[in-house]
Amino acid sequence: MRERIVATARGLFAAEGFQSVSMRKVAAEAGCSPMALYGYFRNKNELLRHVWEQFFDPLFASVAEAAATAATPQQRLRAMCQAYLAYWLAHPDQYRLVYLNDDRVEDGEVFYAHLPETTNRHAVFSEAIAACQAAGEIAPGDKTAKGEALLCMMIGVAHNLITVSEHRWSPGPQLLDVMLDGLFAQRA
Repeated sequence: MRERIVATARGLFAAEGFQSVSMRKVAAEAGCSPMALYGYFRNKNELLRHVWEQFFDPLFASVAEAAATAATPQQRLRAMCQAYLAYWLAHPDQYRLVYLNDDRVEDGEVFYAHLPETTNRHAVFSEAIAACQAAGEIAPGDKTAKGEALLCMMIGVAHNLITVSEHRWSPGPQLLDVMLDGLFAQRA
């Protein structure tokens, strides 16, 4: 039932928008009572986060797979970034569901971005930057800030390619290479 609820919510959120879908509607479409639904998820935001997990698990699996195929720190970081961007470009509806919906918290909750699983997943980029710094391929500096800036840039590229698709952008991999070339140009 839990999987059916998450799948139902995912479809409804994508089709109608997160804000437009009520927990009652999710329950009705999933074939359970609202009370049963609240037995699985205490609120709609918790349900949304479970939907997001269905996206982040394969996303970071592809990032890890890309990292494993590279020989040097620079190749590793480039491959990781390409995998990250490629995932969102291949799944634009999932991107919209994650990045065009506000994460909200209620009493006792923590923002999704602050959960240890989330920060640990995204820290792979900071660690890859640290490896590039150790190899003299990226200038010294705060690896966390550089990793966060890198994520902002990748999400920005994905955001524009997905949400402003009528513009004739350069291909995503090319935009990413230009961005990474700037990062690597600042060598130690």
